[in-house]
Amino acid sequence: MKVRTARLATARVRPGRIVRQYGWGATCTTDENACQSPVLKQSVLRVVRPDDRRCEGYTAPGGSDFCMVKVSAIPAGGDSVGPIMSVAPRGGETLLGVFDGSDRQRVAEAGEVSQQRAWIRSVIRR
Repeated sequence: MKVRTARLATARVRPGRIVRQYGWGATCTTDENACQSPVLKQSVLRVVRPDDRRCEGYTAPGGSDFCMVKVSAIPAGGDSVGPIMSVAPRGGETLLGVFDGSDRQRVAEAGEVSQQRAWIRSVIRR
């Protein structure tokens, strides 16, 4: 099976955008080590402004992370470094970010790929 690599985002993620996060992380909020998912799952999230009060402690305005709120499901322990993808038909998704934290209930954050492209390209070319 031939799988295409994901395109890397070239522009900042805008508030209001619906995104998907994929991972094998926890499916409970108690002992997350006891409930890691055996199957790939996804969370649907909406990007919000970094100065939104819900994002306090997760992102800094002008920083390299972006903040999201839950639409359906929320990433948790074990999902870290999982991809945050744009929503597009037929495999046209773009890698927008890399998940790096959540409150396990309604807010999540991700490192923004467009802000790290030079470093990513330097590592890929080695």
